[in-house]
Amino acid sequence: MQYHSHKHRPSIQHLLLYGGSFDPLHLGHIQAIKLALTQLNPTKCLIVPAFCNPFKSSTTYPSLKRIKWIKRAICHDIKDQRVHICYFEIRRNTPTPTIWTIRHLKKQYNIQKITFLLGSDNAQSLHTWDCYEELRKLVDFVFLSRDGYKNPSSFQTLKLKCNISSTEIREGKKWEFLPKYSKLKIQSHLKT
Repeated sequence: MQYHSHKHRPSIQHLLLYGGSFDPLHLGHIQAIKLALTQLNPTKCLIVPAFCNPFKSSTTYPSLKRIKWIKRAICHDIKDQRVHICYFEIRRNTPTPTIWTIRHLKKQYNIQKITFLLGSDNAQSLHTWDCYEELRKLVDFVFLSRDGYKNPSSFQTLKLKCNISSTEIREGKKWEFLPKYSKLKIQSHLKT
């Protein structure tokens, strides 16, 4: 990602961010992005793969493989020129709090509005995120509904009709929710 002086920062009217481990990427992630693009109509959307979730000790799949799956999803499934990958957290090679990513992007771009998309399973722990009060001033949180989790009443929620989690896939369940270009490789990985 190039660095810009404050005078020459590209402007983004509405930036949508969708962060996560994508470990592995599945059809729920893809549907979430497509739903948010339609419902929220951002100027630009950045998918932000984490090197490692700050609340977890490791990922199952390496960064390069997860990025490859995201690139394929953008090209084959999402097919929207507004969608790109943000490599900031991956390149840091260490767990990165969301607030660091937001500060970095605000230095890069002149952003009018930032929407941060996340699953409703994060609602209960959101207040524990680093610099939560600052984060809440900088971004609008929009939650994706998830079965078994209460939607927070104080935030906008999008109704996602795809009940799947990466955890279930890592446990060897619901492989039908994997994009066709990753299915065989993930299944063979899980069996070893």
